[in-house]
Parts: sequence; C-alpha cells; structure tokens
Amino acid sequence: MGNYDIIIAGEATIDGYTSQVGPRVAAELGIPVISFVRELKVEGNKVVAKRDLEEAVQTVEAQLPVLVTVTREINVPRIPPLLQIRAAMKKPINRFSFADLGISVKSPVEVGNITPIQVKRKGVIIKEGSVDEKVEKLVQALIQEGIITPR
Repeated sequence: MGNYDIIIAGEATIDGYTSQVGPRVAAELGIPVISFVRELKVEGNKVVAKRDLEEAVQTVEAQLPVLVTVTREINVPRIPPLLQIRAAMKKPINRFSFADLGISVKSPVEVGNITPIQVKRKGVIIKEGSVDEKVEKLVQALIQEGIITPR
C-alpha cells in the first residue's frame, strides 16, 4: 500500500470489545503499538502519547512507524456543513480485497460442534394454601435445595 508513519485504529470493535485488531495489525507489520491513546504528538521521528490506564494516565514514546489505538478523548468531532456532506457522497471509496493486498486468510478456529445448554426444571407447582403459605413452602423448598440460605 505504500509507506506510512502512523496507523490509527479505534480502541475496540463493537463485536466483542477485545481490543485485538490494532495490536494484531502492528504485530503483523512488526511495528510498535501504543494502545488506548487519548492525546498524541509527533516530535521529529517519534510520537509522544498519553494513554488511559484504569487508574492513571501514562505518557509513552515510540519511534515511527507506529500504530496507535485511540479512545474517544482523542478529539472533539465537528459536524461538517451540508455542502461538505454532499461533496463527500460523491467521492470514490477505495476498496481492497485480500487478493488485492496479496493476503490469503484461513481461520485458525474450526468449530466442530455447538451444543446448547439444556436446563431441566423440576416443574414443582405449589397449589395448596394461601399466598403466605405458598411463599413459605417455596422458601423452604429453595432452602432444602441449597439455592438460598436462611437468615
């Protein structure tokens, strides 16, 4: 595809929030990756990034080329004017297939069988007694089964 200095990816995909796509692309390309970036500066032939950790913000550096995954704090989106939206609709979309990129893909996972979990219920129905008596019988049955513990 050509030369690059920085590849920017989202922090996670909505199909599983595994945060694997960016780091896996970087591993395939053999370049460093900085994940969960909230602020990014290019200084000469390196980047300085602030990345979100669970309880802190960490500042890290890496040499170019680099792949960064970004969080939503990286920018404040602006709403383009209507003329720009209409102009964007007319621009071509460059699509590349795996074959165009010289890549053949085989899934490393093979699904052999899927068996749903079967839940067998006892089907006990408490018919006799008042509402209070039925509740008491239900509670006693749940205690006997070990589902709840008495106070």
